[in-house]
Amino acid sequence: MEQRSLVVNKVRQISSLVSILALASFSTLVSAEITSIAGDFTEERQKAWIELAKSITYEANSETQSMYSYVSGLQRACEGATGKVMDMHAPNSIAMQILGFCTAVKDMEAERKFNADGKKKSFLSGAPAYCSDLDQGIRHFESMPNTADYALIYPAAQELAVAAKKIKTKEFTFTPDYKGVASFVGMDMRPKPVVVKCN
Repeated sequence: MEQRSLVVNKVRQISSLVSILALASFSTLVSAEITSIAGDFTEERQKAWIELAKSITYEANSETQSMYSYVSGLQRACEGATGKVMDMHAPNSIAMQILGFCTAVKDMEAERKFNADGKKKSFLSGAPAYCSDLDQGIRHFESMPNTADYALIYPAAQELAVAAKKIKTKEFTFTPDYKGVASFVGMDMRPKPVVVKCN
């Protein structure tokens, strides 16, 4: 019985050691990505990332009140973003800031179309899907250290995160497309204006 107990304890010690080594190894890999972006993500590719981020930020800062015009501008800026980011060989934490933003743009257009048809796409969640997409991009920026390794892209990344937060405060109001009869037995059947927002 004592021998069995010793064996069990030994197995537990080995298992614990393996877990510690695995966590240490994982932490090292994560730290390597967080503290350094050297390698395939060259200075030239970082500048391409900055250019793409700035073009998206520019459209995000538009003051147009039309959701259609606003989303159309963002769609143009995000066109081909996935392929571009892959070609840049950007680390995941950096690539996902742009990809999360552009996913939000796709969901904004879906939200606009559903509401334009008099429907409500996000009625189950209580908030449009694009809001959580923007949160994802913001979190990726917030995990980015402001160190020398990130000095070149950090300002553009920060501007993109600020733009994402700005979108979350915007309200878009519009009247759904009206395809029915203006009145029925003296009752106004026109759809009410729709407000699309995150909060």
